[in-house]
Amino acid sequence: MPLLDSISNDTAPTPAHERLVSLYRGMGDEIREIVENERKSQTTLHDVERELSISKRAFTSIELENAALKREKEELERIRDDLLNQLKPCRIAVLIDGDGAIFNVDLIAEGQAGGHRAASMLSESIKQQFPGRPHLEISVYAFLNKQGLAQTFGRISKYDAKNKLGEFMTGFNQASERFIIADVGYAKEGADAKIKGFLDAELRLPQTERIIFGGCHDNGYVTALRSQITSGYKQKLMLLQSYNEIASGIRDLDLPVLLIPGLFMAGNLDALQTPGSFASELPSGGSAPAFTGPPPPTPRKRGASRARSDMSEPVTERSSPTSVTPGTRSVDPTLPLWSQKPPPCVLYYLSPTGCKHSPCQFDHLYDFTPAQLDALRKKAKSLPCTAMTKNNKCPWGDTCIYGHKCMYIDKCKYAKNGKCKFKGATMHTPHPQVSPSQSVQFRATDHFMGTNSPAQATSMEA
Repeated sequence: MPLLDSISNDTAPTPAHERLVSLYRGMGDEIREIVENERKSQTTLHDVERELSISKRAFTSIELENAALKREKEELERIRDDLLNQLKPCRIAVLIDGDGAIFNVDLIAEGQAGGHRAASMLSESIKQQFPGRPHLEISVYAFLNKQGLAQTFGRISKYDAKNKLGEFMTGFNQASERFIIADVGYAKEGADAKIKGFLDAELRLPQTERIIFGGCHDNGYVTALRSQITSGYKQKLMLLQSYNEIASGIRDLDLPVLLIPGLFMAGNLDALQTPGSFASELPSGGSAPAFTGPPPPTPRKRGASRARSDMSEPVTERSSPTSVTPGTRSVDPTLPLWSQKPPPCVLYYLSPTGCKHSPCQFDHLYDFTPAQLDALRKKAKSLPCTAMTKNNKCPWGDTCIYGHKCMYIDKCKYAKNGKCKFKGATMHTPHPQVSPSQSVQFRATDHFMGTNSPAQATSMEA
């Protein structure tokens, strides 16, 4: 029996009793409420603990995911930095037209060692131009007609350079994995096409910081360079000077210039050509003429070459040498004028400005007669002017000692076969004052290219 009922039955209700019962009941209600609240609290606590456990597991998972994302972020940032470094301009490309910007013949004559030295001179000069860049990447692309250049060396009696050209190219290529000097053969403007193609591609690469352009000798590059400047690439262009004088059109582009003393020839090799070097161009004895391009003639043609060689120059009467004035040299009457030993300097005898080479490797002491000078002049005119062959304006105009027109004009059979050495666009167009019939009065031997048959030469002489 509950305590409250016991109290109620044993005693008569009194105000104190009723008050005690009331307090007792109130306390019971409070206790029941406390118990209920405790139960609810325990339930809530259990729920909270369960939720806390879930939250902890979620937090741990989020932490792991966050760590993975952080690692991924770091990896992506590293990749981004690598890509930015790859795209950052840090590469120098050097383009060289080796048919015009000709390496110094003394370096070429050294063979492989000269190639190594030329590559080193080029590399060191570029590094000095861009100081504080130890990891700068330098790529060099040089293009030339190897056989044509070798034969040019032969014409100017640079036989060491002629014989060592291949070894020089090998040495240059071996100097660095990014240094390339390539033979483009006899393709018309072969080096020009390669240079322009590389110029366009390299300028558009974001990695290319600067292109050093070694074609300052030729106005034929002006259009390509101006087009790139118009496209916004002027800040990437620099000129590599070879000749003492930069072509006027390229000079007007107002680009910075890098000059490396001793690396290139200071002028066109053809400007050094003298009558003494003509001997290598004419068929003589049993050897084939040493012209650029065609293969050696067959034995049948060699026989014809000997016949033409005998007719190539009127032979004077074989008398004993005449007495020579002090300071002069006698002419050997058994040899053509341009085959004298030592060979005479054609610039000294024919050019209005004389010879500018000091010292000159050819002779200034011959005392030529007017007839001999005329024969020398005709021979020089049978050789093409270098400026005109490149479709440039000749700075000497009518006073130029070399030929501005092919002697056969538009009747030239060799031009139709691509074998005429007069390659300029206007060198086979009729002169307004000279008819084609008049122009064919020169000897065919002056135009012989080494692959024409005797019948062709005979028909032209006729």
